[in-house]
Amino acid sequence: MKHSKKWGVQAKILLVFTAINILATAAYTLFVYQIKTDSIYEATDARLTAAAHAVTRMLPADYLEQPLNTAPPANYLQQTRSLYAYSQEAGLRYVYAFVEDHGQVRYLADSASADEIRRDKYGQYMQAYREPPPALWQAFRDGQPHFAEYQDQFGQFRSLFVPGERRDGLRYVIGADIDVAYLQNRSHEALLTSLLIGGAIFAISLALSWWVARALTQPVRALLSVTERLADGDYSARAHSHGQDEVAQLAGGLNAMGQAIAQREEAMLQLIYRDELTGLGNRLALDEALTAALSQHQMGVLMLVHLDRFRAINDLLGFAAGDLVLQVATTRLSELWPDDSRVHRLGGNVFALLVTGLPAYDSDSLHRQVFRALEGEPFTLADQQIDLTVTLGIVRFPQHGNQAGLLLRNAEVALYAAKQAHKPWSEYNAEQVGSRREQLSLLGELRRAVEQHEMHVFYQPQVSINQGQLVQAEALVRWRHPERGWVPPSAFIPFAEQTGRIRSLTDWLLNEVAQQTTAWRASGQPLTISINVAVHDLEDPDFPKRVAAALRRHDAQPQDLCLEITEGGLMADPEQARATLTALHEAGHRLAIDDFGTGYSSLAYLSHLPVDELKIDRSFIMDLNLHNRSIVLSTISLGHALGLKVVAEGVETGNQYRELALLGCDIAQGYLIAKALPLEEFNAWRHAHPHECDWGSCPDAAPDLPPGGVTRMLEGGQ
Repeated sequence: MKHSKKWGVQAKILLVFTAINILATAAYTLFVYQIKTDSIYEATDARLTAAAHAVTRMLPADYLEQPLNTAPPANYLQQTRSLYAYSQEAGLRYVYAFVEDHGQVRYLADSASADEIRRDKYGQYMQAYREPPPALWQAFRDGQPHFAEYQDQFGQFRSLFVPGERRDGLRYVIGADIDVAYLQNRSHEALLTSLLIGGAIFAISLALSWWVARALTQPVRALLSVTERLADGDYSARAHSHGQDEVAQLAGGLNAMGQAIAQREEAMLQLIYRDELTGLGNRLALDEALTAALSQHQMGVLMLVHLDRFRAINDLLGFAAGDLVLQVATTRLSELWPDDSRVHRLGGNVFALLVTGLPAYDSDSLHRQVFRALEGEPFTLADQQIDLTVTLGIVRFPQHGNQAGLLLRNAEVALYAAKQAHKPWSEYNAEQVGSRREQLSLLGELRRAVEQHEMHVFYQPQVSINQGQLVQAEALVRWRHPERGWVPPSAFIPFAEQTGRIRSLTDWLLNEVAQQTTAWRASGQPLTISINVAVHDLEDPDFPKRVAAALRRHDAQPQDLCLEITEGGLMADPEQARATLTALHEAGHRLAIDDFGTGYSSLAYLSHLPVDELKIDRSFIMDLNLHNRSIVLSTISLGHALGLKVVAEGVETGNQYRELALLGCDIAQGYLIAKALPLEEFNAWRHAHPHECDWGSCPDAAPDLPPGGVTRMLEGGQ
């Protein structure tokens, strides 16, 4: 019994190899045809080569050396007939000789039949050859033999051009032609022979294949049916795997493969539609959910939730801590409206909250619930309390779009608008799109603005609170557009920072300020000027060299330049920020931390930075309530404990000034003292206030100056 099973397996293997042998025979037949064809061409080329070398021996001695301007040889026609007779004996069509004379190819010898001579259809001595083939020209040029196939007025040929050189240095070319039709006929004969052999082999293999099919067709068809069902996505299809032969084993393997594919496809769908860290749906899943809601004519809200200061958490506490924060946010968002919402993570620190089925869609109440869930209760992580803060971009559908992609883009526009306006949330409106387009247009004109001298430096005084005297000033950039007029920095600075254009603007400002501080020092009135440093510049390892180059260019002094870095900018890349500040400090510059109190820095980190000033953010100064007053007092105490001067921005009223004096603040800046002024007006203001002033007794900000001022260069300002 075992022997018969073994014999059956061996027979099937033999049949498989027989079928393979049939295919090999067919391939061999094609191979023979190719060899025959190659042999025909090789024999033809050998015949052309022999004929080309024989022509020089058939021509009279020194025939090819005779001067070109002589009369045709008397026996030229007889010689033409002789060359033709030789070409016929050699199985060729023509043989001939050419010479190049004054840029033209001319006949030295030709072969022609009696009929062609009678009809004057041959190359006469020194007759120009019309439209010589490129290969003939090439033989004249490089002195090498060339094969070619071409067609001219005499027919279609495969030819060989063999060059030679006369004693006077001129080159001649001996040529030999054979009809392409001759080669085609020989090739057709070879093809016919090969097909006859192939037909015989095919007939034999057909009989064998029929016999093989009887034994193998039925199980193979069953396996094929299973594979087709698997290909169509029916992974429940199974093949019968009874028996012990290879077909049965193949069926078992096919069944296992179908099961494995089903499991892997399910896992792949999870990867395609799910965020691995949080288990939430990703951007693709959100797109499908939005599309489904819109197709069902549902009404709802899409909110993009941006976790603020997330990069600082990763930098200070590590990526594992950042992952835990994302998981906490996932849990809190998922618990908001469990029956009416779906939470998605779009990547990084951005979530999407899709809400449908609620009776009303009041954006204000919805965003308050999100804030209450995420910001209402801090949590402890790595022995440090984490307070989540978020920014929301909100769209309604179908009011703000009837396509998933459009809704998501509009939500991103709303989120960007909220962050630009430093607002906790923003609902989409069409003006935001226009605003972004205008900002992109301005960004394109920014480079031209620097080159066309449309940028101007304004200076805002900073005075000692105790003495009321000018101690330094802040340099701010203003853009006077030839068509739009004065363009607020908030319209172009954020985009310039994001695209890297801020570098050229910073370099321009450094050069302008360096030149001006040199002029003030030369006049005996030196003054320290503060410049805001963007995050992009702070992360540039070559920024200290750029500053030094600007100072050298204008022979300026390092102590006349104070560089302001935002607290948030410090935390973007703490190690690089520390290295950059150390280099600037060693170069002799004053350094200040701007917008202090709005970032996410640690006291331990700040205490090791080589800075000279802390600038309290204006948001704390403009509303000195009990809470903000405590923050300001703590900041002043911290600055003094670290040996730093403390500057208050946004001082607009005498009450604010007096309160800051009581709290021990060192320097004030704001509309109470002066707005940001162009150079001429700043110099005039400086000369008008040469001595101490009691700013605390001054009236509040002048009525023509709007409270809060105008946004300053780089980080906003007055």
